[in-house]
Amino acid sequence: MERSVRLSRLLQILHARPMTPVEELADRLGVSDRTIYRDLDTLRNDGHPVARRARIGYAVGEEDPDALDLDREEIEALALGVQMVHAWGDPALAAAAVNMIDKIASALSSDAQSTLDTTPLGASRAKHKFKRVAGLGKLREALADKRKLYFRYSDHEGHKSERVVQPRSLVFRGDHWSLLAWCEVREEYRSFRPERMADVFVMAERFQPFDAPRRPPAQSPTQDRRAADAAGHYAAAAAQDADLEAEALDAELRAALDEEEALAPPVKHSA
Repeated sequence: MERSVRLSRLLQILHARPMTPVEELADRLGVSDRTIYRDLDTLRNDGHPVARRARIGYAVGEEDPDALDLDREEIEALALGVQMVHAWGDPALAAAAVNMIDKIASALSSDAQSTLDTTPLGASRAKHKFKRVAGLGKLREALADKRKLYFRYSDHEGHKSERVVQPRSLVFRGDHWSLLAWCEVREEYRSFRPERMADVFVMAERFQPFDAPRRPPAQSPTQDRRAADAAGHYAAAAAQDADLEAEALDAELRAALDEEEALAPPVKHSA
């Protein structure tokens, strides 16, 4: 369908059936939601009073007074964040980012939608993306359900090992992802790069972080003292947990610096 014909048909639909959702418009015209947003913007620029009502749809009439009106920097932050997730996330996360921005776009004012469609900011896709994001979905699943992970790991020197870990966080570090986890094999916090993992498996066994339990009401001096001792024990465990996490991050940084120095070409001195 030619664009001029599609725009005419779109205008007819909006007149005949006010407050038509974007999804229905896209389905009836055989195009994507994003194309519908661009077409609606074209109709506005041509002088047609295309209006929207948040979470309902579009019609030819007055603008919804409750439309979400973000400023330029908020829109650019939103668009850039979505593009970064799309460029560096696993397939499920990337698809979720696109769905999310389409939902937000449907609640924006017409001016904000136009700014979103024309934002000049972007993010390039990672080199060898599919290798870098391999297994991210399983890591996110384990984090959400607090389940242990099993995988085979190869470090930067090629040494191979098998690991069972309790995942704590998954962090994007600018050019790669990093999983911080308590390693049950080494009995300390370690940082792992997903692209160096193989045979990633989410285990059925769950783990519990070092959370201090609520102190029950004491019924005797002895019970009160025992409760205080227990609270102190868990507080100490939590503090140790945090210290180990900080040490792991420091160790990772040192290892990265050592690796960069090892890869750097030797400096030539003139005679």
